[in-house]
Amino acid sequence: MKTNKWIATLNTEVFDYDLMIPITKDDFIEKINIIETTILKYGNKFNILKVIPDFLLNRYKQSKFNAYKRLKKSDFIFLFDFGLCTDEKIKIKGLEEESNFYMYSEEGEIVLKSFNHTENIIFYNYGDAVTYEKLQQNDVNEISIGFNSYSNIWFDEVDSENIIAYSENKEENEDNIELALLNTPRLNSFFREIKQVTEKLGGKWSLETNYPDKVTEDGILIDGRIIYQEDIDKSNRVI
Repeated sequence: MKTNKWIATLNTEVFDYDLMIPITKDDFIEKINIIETTILKYGNKFNILKVIPDFLLNRYKQSKFNAYKRLKKSDFIFLFDFGLCTDEKIKIKGLEEESNFYMYSEEGEIVLKSFNHTENIIFYNYGDAVTYEKLQQNDVNEISIGFNSYSNIWFDEVDSENIIAYSENKEENEDNIELALLNTPRLNSFFREIKQVTEKLGGKWSLETNYPDKVTEDGILIDGRIIYQEDIDKSNRVI
């Protein structure tokens, strides 16, 4: 019988993927809409991050567009400012309170739904912001966001010292391939789409990691290579 070795929070950061988008007073609404829609859309598609269902995305964008037209000089502009969304049909309090990051057990069951900093499986952090007044004065400004994890759930093999296991039988290194195949390809596909759009918008995608042998700018390695969700869908298992 399989045991789900729920992965401990590590003392070192596994990854910190950051995206930076340059904006001007003429293009900030369009660029924010594009990158936010990308994150929300592919978060839904790959069952990684669920905040707003696809059928409400256009309504969300329209609400944000209307709000941007009412900005004051002292207002800050940043990604996922849900406080601007006044549409009652979209009841959002913020990523920290409303979002769900979906992780799976080896049996394919959802075992972690809720976002919280205690588990630290994956979390989102706000980045650079700019005031509306500064946006009007400067030619180019920057806004940014990041995705972080201190968990080794993503790795195909993990050190037993970094595992919280439901089984008392631990080996020196534990095979985590089944769990990795359920979670890492979805995450890689999610980040791939965000990276591509970020670069199309003239932005930068960057990575900081304490595991350079396992984590790359293009995603997390399984058996030494990047595997995306479509690879899993085509063959059920690719290793």
